[in-house]
Amino acid sequence: MLTKAKLNSLIGKTLNNYTSVLVKPVLIILLLFQVLSCRQIDAYVFETTYFNLDGTLDRKDLDTVYSNKVLDLFFYSQNFHEPYYLPPKFHNHKYKNDTVTIWQNDSIEKTVINNFFKTFVYDSNSNLISYTYS
Repeated sequence: MLTKAKLNSLIGKTLNNYTSVLVKPVLIILLLFQVLSCRQIDAYVFETTYFNLDGTLDRKDLDTVYSNKVLDLFFYSQNFHEPYYLPPKFHNHKYKNDTVTIWQNDSIEKTVINNFFKTFVYDSNSNLISYTYS
């Protein structure tokens, strides 16, 4: 027969089992969430100066970019579109000692009047050595 002490003992063991089964995954999930959310995002403030045609100061704008990326040419191209002629990558294993011309629209005549193109020139190490666009 179950006495009050045995019943309390069974309830306590059951609660302890449920607590350990439920608390461990919850703690693991909380710790994982905390670790993943600790990525540092830096704020970069850029000042852009605009001048009138006569060379006098028109205005200065401040622009803030939040990023955890490295500040390189691709960062400036992606966020400020300068330089706007930057090629997507400077190394391509597909091409060695090759010149590649990519037309904007292959279905129409390939002339500069009707169509735009980009030309990539690669050296023997597949490095981009020249990039032109129309």
